[in-house]
Amino acid sequence: MEFKEIYNLHEKQVYRYLLTLCRDEHLAEELTQEIFYRAYLQIKNFQGKCNNKD
Repeated sequence: MEFKEIYNLHEKQVYRYLLTLCRDEHLAEELTQEIFYRAYLQIKNFQGKCNNKD
């Protein structure tokens, strides 16, 4: 899956979650962009593994 597809699938959900936390539309929009930007920079390191021991 391409990063653009991931963004399109999850952007609204991330934005809504952040909006509930900060209650500021502009800040939630900026944080959403920052989160996806940082994820994009680190996607090459993602291995798809989980350390969950449940």
